[in-house]
Amino acid sequence: MPLIGGLVMAVLLGYAADLGAYPWCGFVALSIGALVMAVFHGMRGAFWLNRVLGKPIPVPVYAHRRSAGCGSDAEDVHMAAWDDEVIEEFRAGEGRVGGPFAGYDLLLLTTIGAKSGLPHTKPVMYLRDGDRLVIVASNAGAPRNPAWYYNLRAHPTVTVQVGAELFEADAEVIDAGPERDRLHLAMVAILPALAEYERTAGRIVPVVALTPRAPGGAG
Repeated sequence: MPLIGGLVMAVLLGYAADLGAYPWCGFVALSIGALVMAVFHGMRGAFWLNRVLGKPIPVPVYAHRRSAGCGSDAEDVHMAAWDDEVIEEFRAGEGRVGGPFAGYDLLLLTTIGAKSGLPHTKPVMYLRDGDRLVIVASNAGAPRNPAWYYNLRAHPTVTVQVGAELFEADAEVIDAGPERDRLHLAMVAILPALAEYERTAGRIVPVVALTPRAPGGAG
């Protein structure tokens, strides 16, 4: 995409500068176009990476845009495309995701839409707490919980994939009390950015415990 964007910009800028008289303009325009597109897509990719992994990338800007009601639809569509890519890689590799996600514990969480009744799958980081898998509804510091949180509140039976294993689980929302604090601190120990997300969001970030319905699930 950056190269295509650079080529398009090269044509436009090159035409305006008259390539016949200034042949170096094409190279300059191509370089500028490629750089602009690379930065643009890099920022989008950084946002998605932040949402999934909790990396300390300056994503709170998006949270402020959401709280101001700006650009949410476009951002959500783009993030859905990123989600689809990592979900495809996750399933093809039976839970193994390469690149910047290598080494992180990811699961695929499928919830039933609270309003639509349709299944929705999201890649989410997790930690183990005994037989349970623990996830947090940080939403990268946005003031509102992620959509999957409202889905599992309405339909607490969810489908989870860990590695190549697919199983049903019961989702328990833990939004207050000592257990919530203990589990949240355990996640913060792995991903320190979660503490900043809670401050930025201005809300208590809920913790969700996923308990497999069948013995040995997620084992």
